[in-house]
Amino acid sequence: MLDALIPEGGLNLLRFLRSKDSLTLFKNELRLQEKEILTADQPMREAFYKQVCDLLRMRMIRDYDEKFTRQYVEKYFQSFARRHPDEQWLIEAHMLSKKLWAMQSFDFDKDTGPLYREYKKVYSHLAPSAEKESVYARIALRISVENLTGKLSNNTIKEIDAAINTLLQQSADPYEVFTLGHQRIFVLQQLGRSEEVLKYAQEFENTFTQFEPNGDSLYIMWVLNAIVIADIPMMEYALYKIEEKHRGETHPGRRTPLLLCKAYSALIQRQEEKFSAAIDEVKELNQGEHFSLITEIVMRRLETACHFCKDDTEFVMALIEKNLKFHKYHKTNIRKPQLIEFYNIARAMTIAKETGTPLKAMTLKKINVMRGKEMLIWRTLMEMQKSLV
Repeated sequence: MLDALIPEGGLNLLRFLRSKDSLTLFKNELRLQEKEILTADQPMREAFYKQVCDLLRMRMIRDYDEKFTRQYVEKYFQSFARRHPDEQWLIEAHMLSKKLWAMQSFDFDKDTGPLYREYKKVYSHLAPSAEKESVYARIALRISVENLTGKLSNNTIKEIDAAINTLLQQSADPYEVFTLGHQRIFVLQQLGRSEEVLKYAQEFENTFTQFEPNGDSLYIMWVLNAIVIADIPMMEYALYKIEEKHRGETHPGRRTPLLLCKAYSALIQRQEEKFSAAIDEVKELNQGEHFSLITEIVMRRLETACHFCKDDTEFVMALIEKNLKFHKYHKTNIRKPQLIEFYNIARAMTIAKETGTPLKAMTLKKINVMRGKEMLIWRTLMEMQKSLV
C-alpha cells in the first residue's frame, strides 16, 4: 500500500510518513531502509543518517520518542569519515534543540530552569569551534533560546548572516544553509520587520520549494506578515499557496493555522461570512486530543475583534469578561501579560464606542506599545480602531 502512495520509496517515503505523524510506520520503514544502507559506502551512510536526523528533528506533535531520536543522532555522527572533535556536544545540541522548538515561551523558565542551564553548558562548549556542524548547531540553539526568552535582536540577524557565510565558505550541507535562511525569516518576523520578511520570503521562495516542496511554514510567515501590514494582494497569494498544499487535508494541526490566517484576512477585509466560516471550523477542530491552547487564544481574540467591528458592544463586554476568566484559569495572565492587555485595551475601546467619546491618550499609547510586543495583536487592535471612526 505504501509503495502505491510513494512509488519511488526511499527517503521520499520516509518524508511522507514523517509528515503524517505516522511514527510506528516511519520506524518500521526506517529499519528496513537501514538494513540496506549498512552495506553502502561511507558518504552514502552519512547522507542517509543526516537526512533521517533532519526528519526526526521535525516536530512530532503527539508521539515524539526522545530515546529513538538520540539513537539516530548518534548514528549520524558515528557515520562521519573522521571522528568529529565536537561529537558529544553536537549530539546534545541536536537533542536540546528538539526540546526547545517543541516548547511555548510561557513554558520556558527563563534564565533559571534546567533547560536554560543545559543550553548554557552546551553553547559554551560549542562556542570556540569553527567546525561547520558546530557553527550551525550553535546558532540554531541560540535562535531557539532567544525566541523563548524574548531576547531576539538585530544582533541575532547578524549572527545568522555570519553563520550562513561560514557554512558557504566550508561547502556545508545546502539543507543547513536553507534552514538558517528559513530561521532568518522567522527572526525578522519576531522582530516585527514585516516588510523585510515579505521581501526576503519572495527571494527565498524557490529555495524553500526545492527543499520543502510540501511544506507551508514559509507561506504561513508570509501571510502573517502581510496581515500585519494589511497587504491584501500578498495575503491572498500566500493563502492560495497554503490552500494549494493543503488541498484535502483534514488533520487539525495543519488545518487550523490556515483557518486562523483566513480569519485574519476576512477581518481586515470585513468579510463576515468568510470570517464566521473559518472560526466555526476552528472551534470544531480544536477539541479533545487536538486541542491547542494557542489556537484557542487566537480564535477568542479574533472573535472579540469581529463582534467589536459589528458594534455589538454589549456582547463584546461579555466576551471580554469571559476570556479574561479563561486566561486566568490557564495562567496565561501571569506567563504572558500582553495577552491580557489586549482585553484591557478592548474594554477601553468598547466604552469609547458606547459613549461616543475619543480614545484616551493612555489607551492610544498602549496600542502603540503593543506594536513592539505582539504585531498580530496590534493589527487586530488597529482593525478595531478603524470601526471607531
